[in-house]
Amino acid sequence: MKKSLRTLHEHTALPGKNIWYEDWKQGLAKYDTVIIFDGIRGGDVVEYIHEHNPKARIIIYYVNKFRRSARNNPQNFKALPCELWSFDQGDCAREGMKHNVFCYDHVFLDARNKEAFEASRLSKVTAYDAFFIGVDKSRLDRLLALQQLLCQQNYTTKFILRKAARGSYANLSPQAKEILVDQDIVYSEIINYISQSKCIVELQDPGQSGLTLRAMEALFFRKKLLTDNPEIRNCEFYRQENIFIWGQDEERRLADFLHTPYQEVPAEVSLRYTWEAWLDRFFAGAM
Repeated sequence: MKKSLRTLHEHTALPGKNIWYEDWKQGLAKYDTVIIFDGIRGGDVVEYIHEHNPKARIIIYYVNKFRRSARNNPQNFKALPCELWSFDQGDCAREGMKHNVFCYDHVFLDARNKEAFEASRLSKVTAYDAFFIGVDKSRLDRLLALQQLLCQQNYTTKFILRKAARGSYANLSPQAKEILVDQDIVYSEIINYISQSKCIVELQDPGQSGLTLRAMEALFFRKKLLTDNPEIRNCEFYRQENIFIWGQDEERRLADFLHTPYQEVPAEVSLRYTWEAWLDRFFAGAM
């Protein structure tokens, strides 16, 4: 009931939305900078923070693509006292936002994930040539096509695609049924799959150009990456031996790609994609 009332209130012009804010609203005056992720539903949060701390720097950071019809459309915040930043360079160019590549925080900020990460570094088990996990954002057909390509060359795959909330899944093929799931998988289990795989697969959302979590995992787990993102060639960690760009690289190179050793990336490069480096870039200029 409480959740329904909150949702109803969010979608009206009625004042007083701060009654739903949690403990973060306490002690706002002591902060110099407030960073809000793109799950924000409306400008009332920005207005509330500014009212209680007019000197605070307010940053809205987009870690996902947005829909024009969504309430977090950057255009809805342009007149408010806040800065707009995004992980996606294309969105930055189109919307006049500032760019800051996202970081890999899933291990370092969670004790259970960190434990699984450390265990994965000791594991020598390889069960899969290619591993993918993600949400079905127009990915099913592409994923099935990639699975067919890999299986034809006798590579083993572990593909997990969570159904979209409003997706239609009638008349599915046996292959589609095998990879589709209804529920999320805890990240510590995802780490186990990564540790048992030679290569991580990345399929981007249509129109996306920013680095995704999959690319970060490949970097920090020292795994190869099979991606459909051609822009990754411009990244400082790009190595032809480590990254195969599906749709651009010749398919006959897959064998060499999957069977040759991973080429180490200097530690100073990986460090630029940590939580601390991401935070520093807000104060020292975007990457």
